[in-house]
Amino acid sequence: KLFKVCRLRNTPIVTFINKMDRPGRDPLDLLDEIEKVLGIPTSPVNWPVGTGSGFQGVYDRWSRQAICFSRGESGSRRATTHVVGLDDPEFQRLVDDGTRRQLLDELALLEGAGGEFEAASFARGEVTPVFFGSAINNFGVEPFLERFRHLAPPPGAFRTAEGPISADDPAFSGFVFKIQANMDPQHRDRIAFTRVCSGRFHRGMAVRHVRTGKSVTLNRT
Repeated sequence: KLFKVCRLRNTPIVTFINKMDRPGRDPLDLLDEIEKVLGIPTSPVNWPVGTGSGFQGVYDRWSRQAICFSRGESGSRRATTHVVGLDDPEFQRLVDDGTRRQLLDELALLEGAGGEFEAASFARGEVTPVFFGSAINNFGVEPFLERFRHLAPPPGAFRTAEGPISADDPAFSGFVFKIQANMDPQHRDRIAFTRVCSGRFHRGMAVRHVRTGKSVTLNRT
């Protein structure tokens, strides 16, 4: 249902495939499943260098460089990485022959079967860029976030009955999209989930409820 809403609103979707250090399905099969189940074409930005216990890094198809990592203590620190080209002797030292041949074969298959990534198609929610990594090893998340920083569109104006609200308007405004009540049977509790549309939220600030016109103090974060 969530992806149906994304397609209805042309929401851009970025995909991160995690746990590449664990035994799992073939990366090509994963892309095929995304396209069949979620109904959106994929465009791999990077590609895993090995999988499971043999996962050694990713190859960035846009920069044409391999990012190999050294395993550290899970979740304790950033993984040590080496950025090298496929023809670099250092890459041949870091990656075994079998993994290197498999990577080259899969990259050739992707180049022959896949089209070029188009930013306009991504912005319309018609294609999803795909990233691979292993979050527990602190690897792959940082390259993903760095690409996401440039891929993601900036906040747009929010449409309301009183007209659009610009995202750079200094005045605070928020859209309450969900209210959840009575989560604790011992209390009369209620939480409002709000999307900030403009301005900056400050605890204790007074706002105007649009429907009732009353002033409301936001006492809690």
